[in-house]
Order: sequence, then structure tokens, then C-alpha cells
Amino acid sequence: MIAEIHGKISSSGSNLSDRLEDKLTGDVFGTLRYLPFSLGLKQILNATTFADQQKKELQNVLANEESFNYVFWPRYDEGEPDLILESKNAIILIEVKYQSGLSSDDEIEDPEESRHQLARESQILNRIKGNKKAFLIFLAKQSDAAPIYFNTLERNKIHENICFGYLSWSTVLETLVGIKNNGLLAFPNDIIINDLIHLLLKKGFERFKSFNITSGEIYSGAFLFNSQNTPRFAFNFSQTISKNHYEYR
Repeated sequence: MIAEIHGKISSSGSNLSDRLEDKLTGDVFGTLRYLPFSLGLKQILNATTFADQQKKELQNVLANEESFNYVFWPRYDEGEPDLILESKNAIILIEVKYQSGLSSDDEIEDPEESRHQLARESQILNRIKGNKKAFLIFLAKQSDAAPIYFNTLERNKIHENICFGYLSWSTVLETLVGIKNNGLLAFPNDIIINDLIHLLLKKGFERFKSFNITSGEIYSGAFLFNSQNTPRFAFNFSQTISKNHYEYR
């Protein structure tokens, strides 16, 4: 719904296959707006991986905030981030990926000159943050989130004034399941959380945990095998070796 309201999906749905990432962004974060901050968004943001000191800075911010304003797909000269969350003391930009990688990259080391997508978004944050603490979060599939995060860090693509972290869709799902399992949800929050969980399960974001093997009784003894006919092997050693080495296969 949010993606269509913001014009990311046409009214006929004809471009939906090209906009699944935007639809997922709107479906998940648009729904999170209906939950109390402490119950939904706060716990998901707290699950983000940052460097130790930056993680503490985020936790300090979240401990003193009661809500965030959501701005979907704002437009700037440097690009169009998926989501900006803003409160009295902090601003958080979330770049969302689903089935695609970063939209742009280059080999320029200076983050203020680079066209690398996350570098450009760190430039946006640095320019608009004012006196607020600024955080950039990269949200993607489990197989992409950490590798792209560490590659971006190693190449110094993020502005020094920006805290940079990553979050996987699997972690979002597990966080929502944890909220559900605490047994404190009441109507209609329980329905909202359940719908989000079912959506992310449908998208295939459940993390592999173990093999589920069903078998019969396992025999704890030993098996002995005997053969009445002793096998005989014969090799012909009369061949002349005309090359540098010889192999039996």
C-alpha cells in the first residue's frame, strides 16, 4: 500500500515485478508504524550490528526516544534513500535491498566524491543531520548484508560523522518472532506482528537452524560382514613402461 501511495508501484500493478524491493519496504516498515515504538521498531533497530562504540551510541539514542517520524523514498540530489527515520535527537537512514545489489559503485576513496550508493547516502545524512546523531543502516538478505557492509567499511566509503551498521531480513524475522513469543502481545498488536512474521517467512527469510531427520530406531551394536569366497586380485607386471610414470586406475 505504501509503495503504491508513493508512486513506486503503478495503479495497475504493471511494474510490480520491478518494484518488489519497494513493496517489501512499504509492507514491513509501513506496518511497523502501527505498532508502539517500544514494541516493534525499537527492538528491530536494537538488533542492528554496529561497531562497539557506535552500537552504544544507538542504544543511548533509542533509550531516550519515544517515537520516530517515517519518511519513505525522500529525494535528494545525491539519490533517493528507501527510508529516513527522524526523532528529536537522531536521524536514521535505512537502505533496503531484497533481490538486487547496490545500485552504483566506483573506486574513488573519498566518500564525499564517491558515487558508491552507501557513500552517497552517508553524504546525504551528513548534510541534513544538523546537531542530531546520524545512523546509516544497510538492510539486505543474510548472504548479502554482512559482506557488503564489511567491504564498504574496508574501502572507507562512509563519512566519518556517520555511524554505519547492517541488518539482515533474517534478523528482522527472528526479532519479530521473539516479540511474539514473549507472551505480552494484545489485540491488535498480535495480529500485526503475526502478519509481518508470515510475510517474511513467505519471502524465505527464515535462517537455517538444523536438519530435521526422521528415522527409525538406531541400532547401537556392530555389524559384521563375512564372505565365504576370498577375492583375488591379479595385476599384469609384464608391461613395458615407456613413459615417465605408471598408474593403476
